[in-house]
Amino acid sequence: MRTTTLMQRNARPVRREAATHLFAVGQAVRLKSGIGA
Repeated sequence: MRTTTLMQRNARPVRREAATHLFAVGQAVRLKSGIGA
């Protein structure tokens, strides 16, 4: 997973990047679940 690699590379991940990443993933999951439903 890219997430694991990024976490290993950056011992201190930027909170902004982490929040943005989580938000993007959440949106992607919503879109997938929406299409699936």
